[in-house]
Amino acid sequence: MAERLPTSSIYAADEVLEAYQRWEQDPGMRRDYEEAVLKSLYWHNWYTGHSGECPRQASCSRFFLSHAFWVGIGGYGSTESELQSRAENMALGSAQARGNRSLRKTPAARPRALRSPADPADAHRALPRSVCTGSGATCAEKGWAHMLAQEAAAQGFSYENRGVGGTTVGYWNMALSSVPEELLQALKAADVVVLSLSLGNEGLAMAQPHEALALEKRYAAGLRDLTRRLRKLRPRARLVLGGPYPNNGYELHHLQVLERIREQMSSWEEVDHVIDFLQPCIHDGKGRWLPETWEDDGHPNDQGHRLMFECLDVNAVLGMN
Repeated sequence: MAERLPTSSIYAADEVLEAYQRWEQDPGMRRDYEEAVLKSLYWHNWYTGHSGECPRQASCSRFFLSHAFWVGIGGYGSTESELQSRAENMALGSAQARGNRSLRKTPAARPRALRSPADPADAHRALPRSVCTGSGATCAEKGWAHMLAQEAAAQGFSYENRGVGGTTVGYWNMALSSVPEELLQALKAADVVVLSLSLGNEGLAMAQPHEALALEKRYAAGLRDLTRRLRKLRPRARLVLGGPYPNNGYELHHLQVLERIREQMSSWEEVDHVIDFLQPCIHDGKGRWLPETWEDDGHPNDQGHRLMFECLDVNAVLGMN
């Protein structure tokens, strides 16, 4: 259980929830709710987190997983220009920024009025991305999983990708705790199930050494639960795990986590095969992508996806040995 201290995000989240519940009961309490939200955002954000003013080593605004990453403000307007004008009225003025020491280095932000993209490609870019669905490549067909699908098709397999960008072991354990009928039938019909998740989505790249150890334990426990759930759903299917892969934000203590997780995966009796994505063809040996193989810190480019595919022993993945 996370510590509920005045400096922790758990404390802030509880305050916001309690204020919202009071507002539901009494419409006159709306201002209290808004102030609770603003106070939470003020203390738990990237700039505050890098201020160095943390009284503890964790459970405070400096802790990566406490940060608020994105805030959306909804509103109504007949035109985009009207919405833009209202959004700009929410901008933090320079006088307000000067009045608070912790905000002096914050660049002046210009809020934008957002609308639903007309082009489906724009909608794709606006969503969290997943390496298993080809994120980072110029198109999904150049992703490593699609290359695997082509090889599988040549051996008589059909293919279905259920990847969801930005998800964690917690997300998938919740998803499998009450499996939708469509997904349940897909799993029951599967001969091979490949599960590939990212430690980057768990926040590993920003974790300090003591935080990384705790994160490793949570991730390993959650992933083991997932493998057991999948094995129970499809006892006779071949279960393959995608091992940890590089990230340009990783340091030596992160690499040690990757290597230990890879070893644990290989020891689980429910797992038939583990894909090693820390091979020299894609990994620099220090936890990061090789030069010219990445699109951004967490995603490979076209070449990177091709090299990730080269890490696969396709026959071992498909059980054709």
